Amino acid sequence: MDKNERKDRTRGQVRLLQEFYKNLQTWEVSSVGAWLGAGILLSVGTALFWIPSQEYGGDSLDQMMYVLMTYLLWIGLVLYMNPYTTITEERKRKSIMEKLQYLPVSRRSILRFQLKKLFRMVLILGTVQLVGQCAVTAIAYRRLELRNLLFPILLGMLVPGVMSGLIVVTSVMCAKTSKS
Repeated sequence: MDKNERKDRTRGQVRLLQEFYKNLQTWEVSSVGAWLGAGILLSVGTALFWIPSQEYGGDSLDQMMYVLMTYLLWIGLVLYMNPYTTITEERKRKSIMEKLQYLPVSRRSILRFQLKKLFRMVLILGTVQLVGQCAVTAIAYRRLELRNLLFPILLGMLVPGVMSGLIVVTSVMCAKTSKS
């Protein structure tokens, strides 16, 4: 199989996954609850990243604030990805892989699809955090420092994104299916 055939096959699998998720009952209670919880946590976590990093000193309370902000974003991203990784059937939570095993798609395509969803959300959140951090700092302090850029990128994008990505990877790669 040459490179073009692989690309066409992958595109076909991505289209199948998009149709699958579009036809899936995304308005079920658990999906709506997960997205509502994700929206709340991500909004609060993002708003906390708008506080200029100069306001944080080095004491233990400030360090706990870093952990809290990162934790809110991480849990928010996990909840956001929940409808893409699990499904509720007969009041039981199951891995989405139990449904996807009947589609002619590879685990690699499923993983790529889910990670693209996650990456897109992390990029959107990170951009909002970065712009907010820089805008509020510029207004309050009339200057920007390197830490105003690194603060939202490292603690707001990189750490929660990697941690959520690891959960997505393990949910796809370690899921038991009847094919396995």
